[in-house]
Amino acid sequence: TTYFMPPLPPKDGTDLAYFGLPSDKNIYLCPQTLYKLHPDFDALIVEILRRDPSGVVVFPVAVKADMTEMLMDRMLEGVGEFRERVMFVR
Repeated sequence: TTYFMPPLPPKDGTDLAYFGLPSDKNIYLCPQTLYKLHPDFDALIVEILRRDPSGVVVFPVAVKADMTEMLMDRMLEGVGEFRERVMFVR
């Protein structure tokens, strides 16, 4: 059997603004390891943003900065007009 410890409750004052995220948008979090994101996934991100004008897609930054930069470059090129609605957070 596997047991995962329950997550710690958030610190007081930790909200979307703490992470630099807008509170007036629909947030689509993709907590996947960045190197596992296939380029075909970019089209799905575009479709989500196209269907939801209030949507923002959020990815975690990678431990290695070059991995984050590589995905950001590819993703931002692939999403075109929606690039302002793709975010990377720590």
